[in-house]
Amino acid sequence: MIVLNAPHTRRAFSLVEILIAILVLGFGLLGLAAVFPVVVSQQRDAANEMRGPSAVASIRAQVETPKGMIDWEPVIALAQPPAPTGGPSVGASNQGRWIFDRRVQGGLAGHQRLIDTYDNGAIELRTTPVQLVPVTARVFPAAYGSATPQFAWDIALRRTAHHAPLEVALFVRRIDAGIRVPDDKRLANVLTGEGLRPGGNVTPTAVPLGETPAGGADDERRPSGNGTGDYSRLRELYVFPEHAGGNQNLPVDRFPIPAGSSKLVESLLGREGQLILDDLGIVRRVLGIETDGSGDRQIVVDPPFPNLGQRVLVYTPQTPVSVQVFTVEGE
Repeated sequence: MIVLNAPHTRRAFSLVEILIAILVLGFGLLGLAAVFPVVVSQQRDAANEMRGPSAVASIRAQVETPKGMIDWEPVIALAQPPAPTGGPSVGASNQGRWIFDRRVQGGLAGHQRLIDTYDNGAIELRTTPVQLVPVTARVFPAAYGSATPQFAWDIALRRTAHHAPLEVALFVRRIDAGIRVPDDKRLANVLTGEGLRPGGNVTPTAVPLGETPAGGADDERRPSGNGTGDYSRLRELYVFPEHAGGNQNLPVDRFPIPAGSSKLVESLLGREGQLILDDLGIVRRVLGIETDGSGDRQIVVDPPFPNLGQRVLVYTPQTPVSVQVFTVEGE
């Protein structure tokens, strides 16, 4: 007797199995998507480390050269405080304070009201004659050069005493990565508006570093990351350094965020690697945020502060590539 085998049949996937496969695939794609921002951030950090030092050196050379990017001689003359016999030029709370924008820094007196920073990013030095440094002059490489600009710089100024040298703090930041540039245009076109529209309309469509309202209290603003909104200015904050856990034997290497400050300010200032400049002229790097035994969150910095007492910090919403302090002289 001959027995014939039954025809071989293939079992199809059930609907449940298909749904499970889709779910697993979805989780895998979500995990892959989460990796992309990290990779992009790491690439940008690597680029900053490779290109940043040479870019900062070139920018500094342009800025501190007499009658180069800025004519420092009239700035020095205008920023000269009165002689000590004429009375103090600034209040005690302003001693050592860095000046970067009279529009947003309250309580500035006389010679301190020297700098305007406009919403489009231009800097105006109120010398005679007035010196206007457009935002396209503050990008590196040059706006209309062969290479695409990657960095933008800002300055803060101060004189700590009569006849003291004029100090300049140079903040160098990486230009927003999300700025949209038309295929047939260059970044300089969107920063100036030139060549974007027919009929001579030269309205810029982006700034190198943008910030937009965050919707919180006190007109808070957050970095846009794509050049939209107003130019992202330097910021100022009064803080009181502390010992870790109140232990007087430990370094003064941290400070609490002032009462009333938002979570946004904490996140911008407390970002690991953030660079802050204090009224001692020292640049300090943020190591992170720690919570003490009472639940208060404190920003830890290096190097430590030399002592307790109020400090005035200057920082940028975006982590700078570099912050350098130097003195300038006229010819």
